[in-house]
Amino acid sequence: MRPANQNPAGFLRRYLFTTDHKTIGVQYIFLSLAAVLTGTFLSLLMRIHVVWPQAAIPFLGTIKPEDYLAYLTMHGTLMVFFVLSTAPQSGFGNYFLPLQLGTSEMAFPRLSMAGFWLTVVSFFTLLAAFVAPGGASQAGWTQYAPLSAVPAAGPGQGLGTDLWLVSVAIFCAAMVLTAFNFIVTTIRRRAAGMTWMRMPLTCWTWFVAAMLSLPSFLILLLAGAMLLLDRHAGTSFFVPGGLLVSGRAVAGHEGGHGDPLMWQHLFWFFGHPEVYIAILPGMGLTGHLLSVFARKPVFGYKPMVWATCAIGVMGFGVWGHHMYVSGMNPYAGFTFSALTTAIAVPSAIKTFNWVATLWGGRIRYTTPLLFSVGFVSLFITGGITGPTWTSRNIPSVTSSLEMAFGRQAIPSPALAMPPSAAKLLQVRMLRGCTPLRSSLGGTRHHNRSRGASRPTVPTERPLGALLRTFSGQRLISARHGV
Repeated sequence: MRPANQNPAGFLRRYLFTTDHKTIGVQYIFLSLAAVLTGTFLSLLMRIHVVWPQAAIPFLGTIKPEDYLAYLTMHGTLMVFFVLSTAPQSGFGNYFLPLQLGTSEMAFPRLSMAGFWLTVVSFFTLLAAFVAPGGASQAGWTQYAPLSAVPAAGPGQGLGTDLWLVSVAIFCAAMVLTAFNFIVTTIRRRAAGMTWMRMPLTCWTWFVAAMLSLPSFLILLLAGAMLLLDRHAGTSFFVPGGLLVSGRAVAGHEGGHGDPLMWQHLFWFFGHPEVYIAILPGMGLTGHLLSVFARKPVFGYKPMVWATCAIGVMGFGVWGHHMYVSGMNPYAGFTFSALTTAIAVPSAIKTFNWVATLWGGRIRYTTPLLFSVGFVSLFITGGITGPTWTSRNIPSVTSSLEMAFGRQAIPSPALAMPPSAAKLLQVRMLRGCTPLRSSLGGTRHHNRSRGASRPTVPTERPLGALLRTFSGQRLISARHGV
């Protein structure tokens, strides 16, 4: 008789419509790779247009300005939603969270499967905008109103924008299901004896990122629904009265009292927590990998945990620094400025603890370690520009979207480094050449006393034993020297 947690035989149920958390994690990663390749191709087209504006691209012809805007919109959407939101949280989280918590599966396996396939539907709905009449949306990945609220505003603002909104709505629903699954799994499915302060840092970051995802994606889902109503139901949530397009009043909104800035508030209430949804899993992986290859425990485990929680709480209070030039109330600007300054404190705690973890360690200069150190260095480099966002009195040029994208482009490569390092470590495990001490969770295996004799560590272990070192039971016994 087949065990309850084993998938039935057959290609479709084993590799496509599976409830196995490891397979679903791999599916998410391959979906993110597809999004990366698509987004990179669009980025290449944009760069070709910038260098050779009149160049004729095979099968595409000359790139017109409206094509450039469509490529920019779709590139940003693919990268933010289907790469930065999907790979670190849904991909690596689904794969490793149950293993590190010491459980056999997620709390709701079918919910994991439903979340993945909703994400796939969202991905292809977004790509369908390219073949829609008028082309893809040209309002940017932020879809600022009233440009995105008026279908007659230009090419691509008709069916292309509708498909963009439907795609993002489906994606938000998928992320809400995934976040709920992560939260319940972390609370209810931990191994016996694994208390909150015994969880690996990676589990903490996936848990806090899920707590951020739940309200932020719900807000974006509701905001998208309101925008669709403005476009097709005659409401005026974001369309002000007297709005003119090509010298003519927008039909159906003559007496409207909508506020375009409300869309910005709702979008950035999602948009800034999204930054931490993307980077917190990378922070957790970095802390673990630095500890593994420095061959010493994580420095300041509890401060790292509380810093992670503080980032999650304060992440909901800093969205306004994206809107300094929107004419907000000065008191609101002061509040956002103060919170933007304060959120640097837990980030600095993490940075200092990463450096302290390496200090005095017996470092093994492996490729995963180099990726992890690269994450820390790029994170610091991007943070240097942070003080320009703590004051609303700085010149408006530094508060523009271009400045925002430029600032985030500095640490963006860092987001790929912890997953890359973890993937390299996983490959080493598959080859059976990773020592027990060099796997995630094996950093506390040695005795705390310097004079105590260290247990003998085999140089090679089979895949099954190495994966078991991710489990909570192994972490707990290792922490107590058992």
